[in-house]
This record gives sequence, C-alpha cells and structure tokens, in this order.
Amino acid sequence: MGPQRETASVGAEACDWRFRGMEGTPRLPGSPTCVGRRALLQSTPQAAANMLKAACGPGCLALAMPCSKVGAGMAPFIMLCLQLACVYNMHLLVSLKQHFQHCGARSYGDVGAHVFGRPGRCLIDACTAFQQLGICSVYFAFISSGVENMLLDLGVDISQPGLERVHVMVYAFVLLLPMSLIRHWSKLSPLSHAANVCVLTGISISLGCVICSMTAHVSPSQRIFKPSDSVFGASPLVYGATIYSFELVANILSIENAMQKPEQVQLVIRTSMFLFCIIMQLVGVLPVLAFGTISCGSLMDELGLRFQTGAARPWVIGANAFLVVSVVLTYPIQLHPV
Repeated sequence: MGPQRETASVGAEACDWRFRGMEGTPRLPGSPTCVGRRALLQSTPQAAANMLKAACGPGCLALAMPCSKVGAGMAPFIMLCLQLACVYNMHLLVSLKQHFQHCGARSYGDVGAHVFGRPGRCLIDACTAFQQLGICSVYFAFISSGVENMLLDLGVDISQPGLERVHVMVYAFVLLLPMSLIRHWSKLSPLSHAANVCVLTGISISLGCVICSMTAHVSPSQRIFKPSDSVFGASPLVYGATIYSFELVANILSIENAMQKPEQVQLVIRTSMFLFCIIMQLVGVLPVLAFGTISCGSLMDELGLRFQTGAARPWVIGANAFLVVSVVLTYPIQLHPV
C-alpha cells in the first residue's frame, strides 16, 4: 500500500464511525461533509438534558396512586429496587452496543441482529416502534385532558362543537406533526431545555401544594403502613407505574449515537437518572404522606379534585399548564427513535 493510500485509509478511520454509511463511504476528518455532521452532534450537557426530558414525562405523575395502595413505608423501597434495575440495564444496553459498534451497530435492531440474527432485528425494531407510538399516544390523551381542565377553569363550555376531547387531540396532532420533522438531537436540545423547565416547574408547584396539605387528618399509620395482603396485591401496580415512568428506554442509544463524546454516556446516564429517580420518589411518596389515599390515576387529577376552590386552585391550574406545555415539547423527542 502506497503512502497516499495508507494516509487516506487512516484518515477515513479517524472520521467518526457514526458517519459511516450515511453517504456510502467514510469521510476524511476536516472535510466539509464530516465537519458539517460533527456540528450536529450534541455536547455532554445537551445529552444530559435530552436524557432527563425523555425520562421525565407524565408517566411519573401516575406513581402516587399505586404508592398509596402499598403505603409510604414500602413504596420507596419497591421503587428503589426497580430504579436500580432499570438504570443498570441502561448501562448494560449501552455497553453491549459499544461492544458491537466496530461492526456498525447503532440501534436496538442492530444489536438484536448481532445477538439473535435477522429475526431478532425485526422483532426488536417492531417492539421499539410500537412502544414509542404507545407513549406518544398517551401524550395526546394527557394534552387533551389538561386542556379540558384549563378550559373548565376558564368557564368555557367544553360541550360546544369543536371542543370535545377528541377534537383537542386532532388539534394537538396538527401542532405536533411539524415538530416531529426535527431529527437531530443537537437541534432538539433547546426543546429539551424548555421542556425540562416546564416539567420541573409544574412538578415543583404540585409538590408545593402537596406539602401544604401535610396537616390532613390522616393518621401516620394509614399513610405509611398497609396490610400485607394489600401490599402484595398492589405491588404489580407500583411495578408497572415505575417501569412506565422510564419513558426514555428507546432513546438511550440514539442519544449516545449523537454525542460528541460517546465515552461519557455512562456519566450522562448516572447524572440524569439520579435526578429523575429523586423526582420519582418525591412524586410517589409525598402525596401519600399528605393525603393517605390517592383515588385518581394522575397526581394532577388528584390535585384538581382536592383543590377545586381556595387559594391553591390557581397554582394547580398553573402547574397543569406547565405540564401540558412540557408534553407538547417532549413529543418530537419521544418520536425520534421511530
């Protein structure tokens, strides 16, 4: 091999492996194509923001009801075990993908193809697509429910033609469809930052209302301890709600693919998931300590039921508005793997 051919080969290998196959051949480092695509990669803080937002959605707001059935004594322990298992599996998933990346593995389907062959790729790709479409479908229901509650608070008659929940879903679809065309994580980062601000503000306001209700007339034993048969019977609900709260599971590899420094993805996972797990514990346990029994599937519905009047009502409406906006901004993030 001549010097020029060898230099070109080494240079092509130096070009990030994530760009291979995008134009048919690797590009030399410093070439316009390679540099342009590197500019689309996300920094480590951007990756952490994207990962936190992909995880922190309406799913964690459903933790309070199942936690109330097992009691505030057992709920944190059950959730902690599941959280540790989920985060550990994320590390394993990224490590497995990086193990096969020299073969061009980039997606869940690629990893499945290396482990299970072509049938594994087809099955995993189908499961990933159906899971993300399911999560995005829930977002339409959450948006329509939140908008309906805000219209009722404003005194609007939602029985009017064009204001029914199904119509609100259609309006949301028209709004969200153009946003789904954003296909680069670096360009999704501003949406993630705005959505993180909205969701953290909404959750903070909600927890503030909950903390102000800590003087509710419910004995501590009713809040913390439940009969053993109740704990065992409701544990599957806690399991399902906790697993569903990790809405980012299908985003992990695509976020890692788009990082400028993919070797730091484990740090990104640990940092973002540590914060998210704390949020999950607070959202799941504090309402149980405050109210004892949670009857609604969503914390926002429970607060709307308990604070129909009074000084806390405007705060509940504001929290609901922030959460609706955060879900709207999160939609293109969840649709990205599909």
